Amino acid sequence: VVVAALLIFPLASPALADGAVVQSISGSGGFFSGERLRTFTFTARKDADGNVTGHWTRVVKTGSGPNHGEITCFEDYGDYVLVGGFVNFGIFSEPPFNWTNFWFVDNGQGGSADPDIISLHQLGLPAFVAELYCANEFGPVIPSFEVTQGNIQVH
Repeated sequence: VVVAALLIFPLASPALADGAVVQSISGSGGFFSGERLRTFTFTARKDADGNVTGHWTRVVKTGSGPNHGEITCFEDYGDYVLVGGFVNFGIFSEPPFNWTNFWFVDNGQGGSADPDIISLHQLGLPAFVAELYCANEFGPVIPSFEVTQGNIQVH
């Protein structure tokens, strides 16, 4: 009877159980956009159900100052990863136009790897644009720069 029940109702794989992390992204570092040093950090996790949780921070030295927010979506398209979310501190943090997106490329690890690439944050968006961005409706169209200090990883 137990064997029959297992055949009819197979046990869930622990790797794909509800809430299990199936992919994560993380990065921190800096890059120059013109004369301005921009620093960033981000981390996010996606579970087996597709739910994404994470956060990001960016600081423009001698510029607009810090921004912080939550990551609500990311998609890995092989050559690049698209990220969307909202701003909850800094400029463009007032709803309904407090959504953002950016993209990056993880070029591998070690001294022989090409530098990672990260884009500027596109700020002041309505929510639906950030979600469409993750769905690759626009592609990585925001200007990007080589990460000169730091590292980005897709796990």
